[in-house]
Amino acid sequence: MADQVRMGIVGLGAQGGFYATLIDGGRVPRTVIGAICDIDPAKRALAGERYPGVPVYDSYEEMLASGDVDAVVTCVP
Repeated sequence: MADQVRMGIVGLGAQGGFYATLIDGGRVPRTVIGAICDIDPAKRALAGERYPGVPVYDSYEEMLASGDVDAVVTCVP
């Protein structure tokens, strides 16, 4: 078993932002933000500022193929 799960977040709106805050704040044991994906350029820019060093993608397919994540939470309608 891995020491940490690298969680991918698809959609950085209200729900995705909440998950990111919990994970980044250490509220989800043994989990780190592995990558963030959003189609909105403004949200991608925000992700880059708020979570430096976390890869940011505009396509979930690219994020999944990257190898940056072990699991994904989908926060889009």
